[in-house]
Amino acid sequence: MADDDGDSLEHRIIEIAREAAAAGKPLPGEPGLSRQLGVSRPALREVLARLEHDGLFLRRRGAGTIVNPGAFEVEVRFDQQAEFADVLAEAGYTPTLELIERSLVEIDEEDAEVLHLPPGAPALRTVKRWRADGRAALVALDIVPIPVARAEELLAADVGLFQLVRDVLGESLDWELVWPGAVAANATLSTWLEVPATTALMSLDLIGISRAGQRVYRAREYVAPGIIRSGFVRTVRS
Repeated sequence: MADDDGDSLEHRIIEIAREAAAAGKPLPGEPGLSRQLGVSRPALREVLARLEHDGLFLRRRGAGTIVNPGAFEVEVRFDQQAEFADVLAEAGYTPTLELIERSLVEIDEEDAEVLHLPPGAPALRTVKRWRADGRAALVALDIVPIPVARAEELLAADVGLFQLVRDVLGESLDWELVWPGAVAANATLSTWLEVPATTALMSLDLIGISRAGQRVYRAREYVAPGIIRSGFVRTVRS
């Protein structure tokens, strides 16, 4: 019995759990699920443990696996990193991504304090907008510190945030700190998200952390209301 790729196996189990939740049924037991998916039980058990930790279901010895139907109502989870275009597609929208701005800047005092760098250090500033069926849904403003010697090269590179971090550091990103909040749309955000000024927007302040503990980017995301519901799932231990 061949072990499946972890991400692919997780996705397949989530779909089975989604169907079970819709039908009001428990998840099949490990032996049956292992046969259905064509994977070993150790590989299956590892993914089940991770998804249980994420609040998708609750396993009890001798009592089966109870699916949490409410977990599938949360379209964007603060505790999980996901490509927003994929989130929009799964929610039934046709997503599009637009580059609003890409420029070399000097880090200001606020970003310098967050990134533990001196003010004036060079960085790449990128502003991107995601649309859902043509409607502005989210704007992200990314600040990525870069070496002066590679500034022009990285400015010309047409890559995403995570690939840019890998190109700069030569290693992958390991953690992301996220602080949710809310802001009233100023003139700039009003233009970017095509909403009236002072519209209430959900905001996310994100900091990327490398394995060595280096702060490798600051991103600020602003979400237009009424398109995607964001939240998280907590397991209650009573």
